[in-house]
Amino acid sequence: MLEASQKLKDEVLKRASEIEKDGYHQVILNIMYEEKQSRKDGASYKEILEWYKNEYGELAKFGVLVGKMNQQVTNGGFIQYFRNGYCDGNGVYASEIILHKELVVLFSQSGLNDETSLEVFKILQKFYIEIDEDFGEIVDNENYGEVINTEYLGDLDNAYYERCDEFMVILEQYFKNKIIKIGDLR
Repeated sequence: MLEASQKLKDEVLKRASEIEKDGYHQVILNIMYEEKQSRKDGASYKEILEWYKNEYGELAKFGVLVGKMNQQVTNGGFIQYFRNGYCDGNGVYASEIILHKELVVLFSQSGLNDETSLEVFKILQKFYIEIDEDFGEIVDNENYGEVINTEYLGDLDNAYYERCDEFMVILEQYFKNKIIKIGDLR
């Protein structure tokens, strides 16, 4: 079961006005975003995400991974999530989807077991990318390197869209409960 580190709790709770405006989950995303913006070393999304996990714990990493997935998918589908580098960590067209696999593992450890979350989890488990790698007889394959399972991804998009609003409400309550526990109020 994922738990909030004391450092994450402290950092989130000191941002009361942000919590009131944006919610607990968005504050977790904001902390990572601020770090990314302040870095001058050219660190990749994956490198900053690893720093974030080391600094604030796996719950924080889960918050960012699931939040960025939702933002990308609801803006342009799973294909945008892939193309913008939020599921593979490279920012390039790599079908390994390393960070997405980490999201699935962390989701499985989250303890989210309501019907909507379980449906979203199934959708995330089904996500994969298929790239056209066929040179074939024609060296000039205009689709080479492109995603070719777009219809499948469109079906996943639609399945996610049916649940995403309710899922975001559930996630907000989940992160709030992880940050503030009975007896932990200040």
